[in-house]
Amino acid sequence: MQLKLKKEKVIVIILLIFAVGNATLRFTDNGMSVWYRILSPLFVSIYFFKYITKLKKGFLLMLLVMLYSICVSKFFYNKILIEYHIHIIYIYICYILVKVYMFNSKNFEDSFFKFLDVVTRISLILCTIQYFFRNKYPHVREVVYPGVNIFMWNENELAMPLGLMFILYLYRGLILKKNKSILKIILISIILYINDAKLTIIGIGLGIILLFVYYFEIKKNKRKVKARLYMMIVILILVFFNLLIYKIDPTIQFRNYKITLQELLYTPIKHILTLTPFPDTGASIVVRTNAIIYGIQELLKSNLFGIGFGNTTTMLSDKKYILTTAKSMHNLFFQLLCEFGYLIIGIYILGLNWIRKNSVYIFKIPNIFFKIMTIFIFIIISSQSSIGILSNYYVWIIIFYIILLSNRNQKI
Repeated sequence: MQLKLKKEKVIVIILLIFAVGNATLRFTDNGMSVWYRILSPLFVSIYFFKYITKLKKGFLLMLLVMLYSICVSKFFYNKILIEYHIHIIYIYICYILVKVYMFNSKNFEDSFFKFLDVVTRISLILCTIQYFFRNKYPHVREVVYPGVNIFMWNENELAMPLGLMFILYLYRGLILKKNKSILKIILISIILYINDAKLTIIGIGLGIILLFVYYFEIKKNKRKVKARLYMMIVILILVFFNLLIYKIDPTIQFRNYKITLQELLYTPIKHILTLTPFPDTGASIVVRTNAIIYGIQELLKSNLFGIGFGNTTTMLSDKKYILTTAKSMHNLFFQLLCEFGYLIIGIYILGLNWIRKNSVYIFKIPNIFFKIMTIFIFIIISSQSSIGILSNYYVWIIIFYIILLSNRNQKI
């Protein structure tokens, strides 16, 4: 029995490695000729029926999402993009693989972290080699100097999982006292900078602030302060900090240029709130902001039902919405809102309700604090990517690991 479990775990690890490297581990540049997509359904179908009672809720949610999307796609756009619905299936397969690993582990949190750590170490080594030798991997874009993308499609797709690992390393080292990963944190910081991953840098900047505030709160042992009151204080501090930054309007030096925080964050927010598109100059911030505005306009036209999964790309092929330098929204949060309407609004509300209910346990259970923090960081980091995030299984594997972290009391 133990041997079977070990074999099952080895197969899961191999499939997860194929998932992480799916952009390179394929036979052609496009299509389904990917090792992960070919092999995973066979094994996962066996695991699904073996663990069906533990996996059925996720399966029913996947079916609900797909059926809703197909209905609104047909009704509002008369166009069902099958390839996007296939993405849902393969993301769910990633979830099953992480769950199966958990079923076969005595200490899932530490054991699976070791897997993620090994993958990240190898990625950092490969990044270092690519930086100096400029080698290109098969089936991915040519990297722009001095950036690196190794086996990922482009620099932004690599930045997202590394950004999440940065936060995970810092959390485990600072709060849980389990791992010291200073060198890896430094290397990730350098890679994010040379890849010009602005939103990922902003996301982990927020994470650093929240983690250190939480660390000093625990260190001083102020647990007499109610958790919800503490979260309100943190929110007020962040609001004050934002107002101060807005007033000072500091300039940030990125890889190739300088930009003020008002230009990067606050001016786009104003345009989104007023649904006023920028003149299309082709600049990254302008394009991303306009895509969100166009998406909201289409959502309103559908009476908040949504236009169906993937149809934001159809929308952006229309002459009245076309963007100079982008074919997708580059913002997962708003893309899902535009495409799934009421369904995703309901899911967002359930998420906020989960945060409200569980915020009282943040001092007893650091994992809950980390999950809440990661939600807001992921909203920022995911805005770094285009639709490529749908097949960026490295990101989804990390997200599913964080979701499955224990909510039981922890010693800190």
